[in-house]
Parts: sequence; C-alpha cells; structure tokens
Amino acid sequence: MARQFLTNLDLVQNQLLRAVVQNATTDPASGVAGQIYYNTADDVLKVYSGSASAWVAVGSVEYIGDTVANLLQSGTGISLTYNDPSNTLTITNTGVTSIAGTAGRTTLSASAGGVTVDLAQVNPTGSGTGSFDSGTNTITTPVVNVDSYGRVTSIGSASTTVVTNIAGTQDEIEVSAANGSITIGLPDNVTVGGNLTISGDLTVNGDTTTLNTQTLNVEDNLVVLNSNVTTSPSLDAGIEVERGTSTNAKLYWDETQDQWSLTQGGSAVYRVSVEGHTHVSTDVTDFTEAVQDVVGGLVGGSNSLSVNYNDGSNSLTLDTVLSASTPYLTNANGLAVDKGALESALVADSFTRKFSQIIGNSASTSYTVTHNLGTRNVQVQVYGTELSAYAYQTVETDIDRIDANNVVIGFATPPGVNTFNVVVIG
Repeated sequence: MARQFLTNLDLVQNQLLRAVVQNATTDPASGVAGQIYYNTADDVLKVYSGSASAWVAVGSVEYIGDTVANLLQSGTGISLTYNDPSNTLTITNTGVTSIAGTAGRTTLSASAGGVTVDLAQVNPTGSGTGSFDSGTNTITTPVVNVDSYGRVTSIGSASTTVVTNIAGTQDEIEVSAANGSITIGLPDNVTVGGNLTISGDLTVNGDTTTLNTQTLNVEDNLVVLNSNVTTSPSLDAGIEVERGTSTNAKLYWDETQDQWSLTQGGSAVYRVSVEGHTHVSTDVTDFTEAVQDVVGGLVGGSNSLSVNYNDGSNSLTLDTVLSASTPYLTNANGLAVDKGALESALVADSFTRKFSQIIGNSASTSYTVTHNLGTRNVQVQVYGTELSAYAYQTVETDIDRIDANNVVIGFATPPGVNTFNVVVIG
C-alpha cells in the first residue's frame, strides 16, 4: 500500500537515493505538468507536458545508442562499427596481431583467441654419482643450480654426515650393541624428566606409591579402598588430611560402628547421618532455634518492605512500607492501587496522554486541532477515516505545533468532509 503525501515534499536540496518512478505499459489517463513515469512497453521515460495527450518520451534506446556512438572514436589499433538500425556497436582490435617468444627463455601458444606465455623447459645435462668417505662418515652428491629461466648457473655438490654412534640417557634409556645389532630398552630404575603417558593399564607391585604433585585428576568416579578384603570386613577405610603441626582430620567408614564418621582435628568423633536416618532429639542440639536465628538475620527490609523478627515468640513478620510520595498505594486490605489518585499523579508527572479529532470540510486546507496536552513535545499522525478513500492509511501533511495546546494540519488541496483522523500523543 502506497503512502499518500497530501502536501509537497521538500528535500531541502538533499539527494533522493535509489528512487524508482512509476512503471506502466500505457500512458496514464491524466496527469499534471512535470509528472513522469517509465513506459515498460516502449522502454522510454515519459513526462507530462500539461495537456491530456502530451506524454513525451524523455529518452530511448535509439537516442542513447546514437549518443554513445557519437561519443566513441576509433583509435590506434581499435576500430568502431555502429549499426544504427540494429542498435549495435562493434569494437575491433586492429593493432598487435603477432607475438613470438624468445628461444630457450619463453614459449607461446594460442587457442580460441587467447595467448599463453610460459617459461621454456630446460633439462640441464651432466652426470655424476655420490661417494662415501668412511673416515669422516660423509656422503657427497652432485647438485645442479638453475635460474628463474631454467638455465644452468652452476654445478656443485652437497655433503651429508652419517650418524654412527647411539647413546642412551642415564636412568631413562639403555643402549647396547652386539653382533651388528643395537638393543634399546628401559633400565631397572627409570627416571622420566618430562611427561609420561601410558595408553594401557598400570600395575604397581610395590609397598608404597608416592605422588609428589600439586593436582591429582582421577577419571574413575568410584575409588575402591581395602580392595584386597575378600572375607568379613574388619578394617576402617577413608581419607585423612595432613595438617602439619595440627592434628590431622579424617573422613572414614567406621567398620566397628558400621557408620560413616569424621574428626575435625581433635579426639572427638562425629557420626555422619545419611538419607533415611531417623534423628532423635539428641542428634542435633538447639536445631530449631539456630535455624530461626539464622533466617531472622538473613531476611532484611527495604524501602518498601519491613521485617520484624521476634525471637521470644519465634515469629517473622513482613509488611509493606507506604510513603507520602506514593499516595495512590494502600495496604489496608493487602497492597492495592487507588485508580483516581494514580491518574492524578500521572498527570502531575507529565505522563503520556492521547487526543484525537476528525477533520475535513471540502473547503479549507488548514485545520487547527486543540489537544490541551500542555506541551509542544507531541507526536501527530494523520490517517484516513473508515469510510474515506484513505481508510486507515497514514498520510503525510504539513504539521505546525503553534503552541503547547494546539497544532495546525495543512493540505495542498481541501480534503473531503470528515476524511481524516488526527491523533496527538504527548
């Protein structure tokens, strides 16, 4: 749906970018002087000169073709042939017609109107075989050097020293040789200076496994302790934390008590209850009072909420806080809003309001709309009324905010009776 402009559009000398004029296959039945459109059937731009049948072509393929042909001129090595009836312009190369390469440097080939230039292929000649010096363990081979044109520039040689001695690293690799063969293996006591990765299983058959690391990452989600027990259990098992000069702390399974237990760096042992365990009154001392005190200390009030914790009666009361700045709020029967007081407060705070009015009398081009919103900072929109030709379509008009309570709507021609609805928001 096209936007209707009922007033002149003044771009104040700004550019109109990516604009497309009206497309039609035939001339419009009427127009006004200066109106333009593009005739898609004749492929021309037309302008209305002021009379009912005066649609005049502004440009055409013939006109453009003749103009281009007049602008272009033949030059050295280039000829032009313009066929006016068929509107074709042929450009022909009459300049260079032969290209030859330099023997031994470049080669040329032509096919389907294209020329390929490449370097000539050079096969350097010469012979030679490598030699081995047993005294220095060196292999010497011939080398032929060529330039970017493939020409031989020099013939030389390159030497490579053969490794004849292999030694292992102490405490990491052992190397021994006998009868022409070399044996490489691990010593009985191995020290690995860097990282060690084992792709298979690792079995340690000693008495003690010591890990001098700061971080231990274990992929197994269940670590088994006392794995050598096959009969009735009798040994405790768990985790003990080394605390230096302080007594160590432990979390362990007490086999005698048949229960999880822990110590906190002293001689006292605490039993750990698990889900499903039924507590008795002696299990936790002053549990209810402790929880109430913690909750009472955690809950705090704010600008709109008060908190009252009574330790003696074990009660916690929350209530809303009202102030003189919010007269439209009440907590008599729960927090509520007084609609009348709220509307007054919104008006006092310049809350956005709306005013609408229908205009049009078939005679006037200017209409004053009194909105009484008390500000010039308003948004004004004009759109067609339900029964008008512009039903519910936004149109562009002149809008002048003459004061804080009135705006003037202007048209280029008088609109019909009750044609437009004006909405003012501010």
